[in-house]
Amino acid sequence: KLTRDIAERFNSDFQVEYFPITEPVIMGNATRVMSLRDGKNKMSKSDISDYSRLNLTDSADDISNKIRKAKTDPLPLPDLSCLDSEDRFNEDIIINRPEAVNLLNIYSALSNEDTKTVVSKFSEKQFSFFKNELNQLSVETLSPITKEMRKILDDKSYLEEILNKGR
Repeated sequence: KLTRDIAERFNSDFQVEYFPITEPVIMGNATRVMSLRDGKNKMSKSDISDYSRLNLTDSADDISNKIRKAKTDPLPLPDLSCLDSEDRFNEDIIINRPEAVNLLNIYSALSNEDTKTVVSKFSEKQFSFFKNELNQLSVETLSPITKEMRKILDDKSYLEEILNKGR
């Protein structure tokens, strides 16, 4: 975003097309992670509810509670018919079951498994079973990050050293 803004400003100020205008390339399964409380809204740290998001500083218990309380619907998880010919969620499932799509995308991103594999693995399963699996995967994946972040945040002299060097 910054590079794009600078290029646009330079080109505009000098009335030239010197710098190309960059476009973001965002790939992967969780390119836009949605709220755990409302699958139609983006996950955001500014959301009032801490249960709407997973923070990198969350403890294993916090992650477990948030996954367990994530909004779902009463239906079983969708089967492969929810995917289009390119193995992406079709428009109908995105509109009608956004929370299911969101949680499946999160699982896919954390497990490094493609969407088709994840949907196939959990097809027609109940959310309670799936949330247990997602919970284990989330804790396993995010806990090492949390541990390292807490270690750094607790080392005030190290943080001051970084700030001083960056000045």
